[in-house]
Formats: sequence, structure tokens, C-alpha cells
Amino acid sequence: MTKQTSEDQSALGAMTDQQVETLWQTLEQCDVEHFEQRCFEIAEQVAEQRSWWQRRWRHRGREFLLIHPTPPNPDELSRNTLVISAFVDAQRPYPTTQAASASGVCVARGGLLLTHGLAALAKTSERPGAGTNRRICLLLERRTTESDDLQSDEQQVGQRALERACAVVSEAGGSPVDAKDFWLCPIPRAQKAANWFELKAQGQGQDPGARRGQSAVELLIEALEKIRLYEQPLKSTQLTESLIEQATTKASAEMKAKLRALLDPNLFTNTIEEMGHTGDFFRSILSDSWTVTRLQSFGRLDATDTMATAVLDCRSVPGTATEQLIATLREVVGPQISGQLLGERRAKESNSLCATWSCLQQAVSATWPQALSAATLQTLNADSWGWRQRAIPCFGFSPIDLSANVDAISGWHTGAVHCTSAQRATGRACFVLAMMLFMGGPR
Repeated sequence: MTKQTSEDQSALGAMTDQQVETLWQTLEQCDVEHFEQRCFEIAEQVAEQRSWWQRRWRHRGREFLLIHPTPPNPDELSRNTLVISAFVDAQRPYPTTQAASASGVCVARGGLLLTHGLAALAKTSERPGAGTNRRICLLLERRTTESDDLQSDEQQVGQRALERACAVVSEAGGSPVDAKDFWLCPIPRAQKAANWFELKAQGQGQDPGARRGQSAVELLIEALEKIRLYEQPLKSTQLTESLIEQATTKASAEMKAKLRALLDPNLFTNTIEEMGHTGDFFRSILSDSWTVTRLQSFGRLDATDTMATAVLDCRSVPGTATEQLIATLREVVGPQISGQLLGERRAKESNSLCATWSCLQQAVSATWPQALSAATLQTLNADSWGWRQRAIPCFGFSPIDLSANVDAISGWHTGAVHCTSAQRATGRACFVLAMMLFMGGPR
């Protein structure tokens, strides 16, 4: 993709259907391991083409972002305020992650989500009548880790992603937007600990103990399926007032009341298994130990008939001993699968639950009720279904979902897997709309 002048850009029309289809096929045919890298490259190319918008606004003395140390007061959220809750995810590259910037920081799913999702929502949201300005409040959820350097990098990534998106937001609003029309509210959140664990399976011909007829790939797939189906032992499966109390031990009485107000009363009649994301949230609280909850991603999978290895990204909450997680993982996969810890990232507690719920509650209580939540904050139970139950339009975007799908895993060693899970998680319409906004030029 070549760099074009502003004059060329001004004549650039919307992408044709064929261009959109070609772009999507490029991502769809990209193997899972390099999907985020390809998204990162496309985002960089798009940002280069759209940079003339940013130069244009800056030349007029406009600034995109105004960082407030505290969330806005509900009284400041006028009827024309668009509240968007989003998150940015910047991290040191995983052992096999290639999508890193020159500074060694990976612009992961959250950064891409923020850029594309914000542009799509701004374009598709209801807009006020002619001559009416709309203020945009960005509630930026930011993860916290033990590394101050990582937090700094994360903030910079958030700044860059927002700057790219703000030009599109300005265009969607139909008029230049002043700095005071933007809030960027950093909201820290405890980062779950990450553990990179390598599983190794030996098939027939290498391990005399292996069952007849099973190759290393089959043994490894069987182990991965056991992990996928594993459920933590629960102290209780019924959601009660006491469990709400346990989930909000650090919250004030006022915040607990707000939490109950946000939760649907009907949830108290359901079991955790029937509650979707809400159940996942409370499952993490009620478990005797948080161990393997999902396979976040596969950094590498190498396989032959006699030897197969997979690198797993396992997540745990702050305070969980790595040794406990490893012991549980080995117990689940069985003795035929060996494993070793490749690396870990520790996490720390963050008393951000109250602050984040407060921000979300302010959005709901604003005089203009049509608040938008651009991201699904699963750890805080602000899922799309819950917002829609309160007549608040909510759209959740995630560029890729690397859940453990045994049918997909079975093709990894042949390189035949396409990103069908990415297409399902992102939503074709959302992604295409975002790319059309970024590459379509002014209209």
C-alpha cells in the first residue's frame, strides 16, 4: 500500500465491494498465529493513509485528547454526550508473538478493538440534529501489572490508537471537534497472571505406553479437549445475595447497591451455568482455586506422527500460585502428556472495581440515556446482554477469539486452519464498516 498525498486522498472514494472482499479474504486465510500481526500491519497502513486527517485538524489548532485524572461528573454528561467504554491492551510480546512495534510492545486485541470499534460505533450511532454538538466521553480501561514500563507503553499505545480513531470520529460528527469535547479517562484494572506452558505428546513409535493407533497429534488433541471441558470445582452453583457480598468485599455500601442495580434481579433465580458471561465472572470468585479457565491462545503447535507440542497461554487471577496452576493442568491432561513452564507474568491486585462501576453507573444515569459501551468488560459483567436489558444500545467487538475448538486444532499441524473463529467473534459487518471508514476518504 503506497503512501498518497492529501490531494490524492481527497479524491479517494469508498472501497468497492471487491476490495472489501479481498481485504477480508486476506485476513481469513491468515493462519491463527499471525492473525494479530496481519491486523497490526493493516492498522499501520491505514493510519498512514489517514494521517492527513490528523495533520488537518492539528493545523487548525485542534487537539484530539484531553486526559482527566478522574471520570466526569454525571452533571457534566449532557444530553448530547456519547459515552463509549473501551479498553486498550498493550503487552510485551509473548514468546512467539511477532506483532511487535519498534519499542518491543505488542499492540494486541484491545488496541485494534479500540481503533476499529470506536470508528464503527461513531459512524453508526444516532447523531443529533444540525447545529448540535455532541460531546464524546471515552472511558479507557487500562490494565495494571508489576511493570511500570509496561504501563507507560500501554498508555502510549492507547494514545496512538485514539488519535487514529479520533479523525474518523470527527468526520462522523460532521464538524471539527474541540479538545474539550473529548474525555479520556484511564481506568486501571488488575491484569490476570499469564503462564506460558508447553505440552508435549509422544505417539506410537516413540512412547511404548501410548495406546495403539494413536498418533502424537491425536494424543495432544485429546489433552487439549480435556482442558477445554475442564470446569473448576464450585462451592455453590446458585447466585445469592451472599455471593454478591463476597464478590464486592472491597466495595463501599454505595457501590454494592449500584452493582445490584446493574444486575438483573432475575439472575438470582438462575444457576451459574445458565448465566453466560455473568456466570464466568462469579465462577472465578466462587472457585476453590482459579486454574485453567480457557485457552487464551496457542503460540506454537509443532507436530509429527511421533511428537507433538503446543504452547498454551493460561490465565489466572492475582494471588494464584503458579505451582497450583501447573499441578492442576498436569492432572487434567493425564500422565501421557508431559509439560514444562516456559514463562510467566505476575499480576497484582487492583482496587479498580469500584471506580469502573462508578463510571459505568454514571453513563447509565446521564441525562442522555443512549450511552454506548463499545467493549464487553467481561471481568466486570458489563456484557452486551446486560446493557441491552436496560434499553441501552451496546456493541461488543473482539478481533479474534482463540477458543479451544477441537475441529480447528486438528488441522493446525497441516497449516489448513483459517480464522473462522475470528470472523465469528468480530462480526463481518463491523470489521468491513470500520475498514471502509478508515480507507474510504472524506465524504
